Amino acid sequence: MKFFQKDELKLLWPFYFSKFAFIIFNILIPFEALYFLDLGFSLFQVGIITASLALAAFLFEIPTGAVADLYGRKASSLIGYFLSAIVAFSIFFARGFYLIITLYFLLGFAKTFISGAEQAWIVDKLHQNKKKNLIHDYFAKSHSFFSAGFLISGVVGSILVGIFGLSVIWPMLSLHFLMTGILLSFVKEEHKKANPEIRGHYQKFIKQTKESISYSFSHYNLRLFMFGLVFIALAVMLLSGLTWYPFMESAGLNKKYLGYLFSITWAIAMVIPHFTKKIVKFFGGYKRYLVATWIAIFLTTILVLFFNNLIALIVVYVISSSMWDFHHIGKNPFFQQFIPSSMRATIKSLEMQIIALVSIFGRILAGFLADTIGLRYTLGIGAFLVIPLIIIYSKMKEIVKIK
Repeated sequence: MKFFQKDELKLLWPFYFSKFAFIIFNILIPFEALYFLDLGFSLFQVGIITASLALAAFLFEIPTGAVADLYGRKASSLIGYFLSAIVAFSIFFARGFYLIITLYFLLGFAKTFISGAEQAWIVDKLHQNKKKNLIHDYFAKSHSFFSAGFLISGVVGSILVGIFGLSVIWPMLSLHFLMTGILLSFVKEEHKKANPEIRGHYQKFIKQTKESISYSFSHYNLRLFMFGLVFIALAVMLLSGLTWYPFMESAGLNKKYLGYLFSITWAIAMVIPHFTKKIVKFFGGYKRYLVATWIAIFLTTILVLFFNNLIALIVVYVISSSMWDFHHIGKNPFFQQFIPSSMRATIKSLEMQIIALVSIFGRILAGFLADTIGLRYTLGIGAFLVIPLIIIYSKMKEIVKIK
């Protein structure tokens, strides 16, 4: 059995390649919170810094998503990657609290040009080339390449941090954005862009946004999904690198080894996609599969309240992270089937905007709780936030079953 289907590499190799080769330069996640703690900030202040990124996403996700739908996914994605590269490199030189907040806000703004646009670019490319059957395969395989890249990035991060210190994360992140932007600049875009005349563009933009929002909240499954995003964002913020990695360090894990722990989770994530299609079939469709992943996330994460041994906590973290990967892979193909092509980037940006809005509060809350009640109980609260998601996803309809 071939790993790649007919014409799959011809259409998608640049996206697969960037997900693997250039993600290696992104060593930020395991060390971000510790970098700011080393600068003398509290976890509450770190929460405020990262909340500024979420604030920018909330303000600009839908406008930039509509720009991508109207004027091209490629242009939007490239603007996002190159601007992100400039801002990430600038953070390397910043030390003041308010300057860092400003730069994080700009980074959040830059990333909104990518979030909805690139995914819509890929899905439309497959539709236009009559390869809709590759949509699930793309999300699964790209996750594998993404995971393989992060597997290596964790090791690279631990080595570089050990040699150069935590500040090395910023030029490496800038390189990740820059190289991805350069590669994708050579990729053809099939999406039909709006007429380049200036007249009427604002009206088209407003109409596109209103129609996409209306469709999202009138469609039964999408309405439930949008409501569930509130709990997803809160849970993710309380179970993020802001809490997990400082907690693992406080439990006795040397910070230079956090990259290796990060790599372990992505090594598992790399093989997960090869089992998801069979597991989805076992559950009889995406809906039951997604409900099962939420149950698994809750049952594993809640164990953090009961273990003190470092090895046991590492196992809990690795399994919990893997359950999030199982969920993520099934979520995209399930919900993409409900979204019209003409609204795909805007609705994806609406999803990201809701997450960003809740994340503004969630990141600050995570930092506040970590400083007041401690990292362990903050993680425990994050686990309990998954319970409403089990209920919400149970109410969804299984419209199209995987073949």
